[in-house]
Amino acid sequence: MREEVQRRGEEESGLGVWYCKKYLDQNRGFAPYQHAVANFLEEFRGEFARVTEVGAGIGQGCLQLTARGWTTVGLESCSKTT
Repeated sequence: MREEVQRRGEEESGLGVWYCKKYLDQNRGFAPYQHAVANFLEEFRGEFARVTEVGAGIGQGCLQLTARGWTTVGLESCSKTT
């Protein structure tokens, strides 16, 4: 995962490098707040079947929710400026 995140981050905006330094290099796969979000959504499990994350970045929130059995959709801007 580390190599894939770094490769894609370098192609896009450097986000992958930041993510690796902030989380993967410290043997943490998810930002600490993602656990709180996932736990909060668990309280509403029966009320909806899909989670849409706007501004998903590299998709770590969607990945964590998918691992818990949710159907997820991640939306992120792909626009590039020159």
